[in-house]
Amino acid sequence: MDSLRDIPATDVQADECWNLIYCKEKNKGPEQADNDEIGDCYNWVAIDRPTKLVLAFVCGRRTGENAMELARKVRRASSPAVRFQLTTDGLQSYIAGCGWTDATTPNW
Repeated sequence: MDSLRDIPATDVQADECWNLIYCKEKNKGPEQADNDEIGDCYNWVAIDRPTKLVLAFVCGRRTGENAMELARKVRRASSPAVRFQLTTDGLQSYIAGCGWTDATTPNW
């Protein structure tokens, strides 16, 4: 998937889908509490809305690091010559992942 480059994306939608592996995070027993291989898992996806092309995805926890990884992959896949609108559900991790200081001001 890292082979996508210079896609002239104009409207990118990003979201995360909750899943679980073996059990929900809240249902992990004391012996499973430190096991990061089970529990909540999120599929982070960025899609070019007009073409429905998946530009990037990340599987993992709902963390700022995974939001940053998704943002990096979108930046690699999209064309640097084309500005695009990024639409999300407003999760704060996206703001940090895009290098913004708030929801309206890019820091790049």
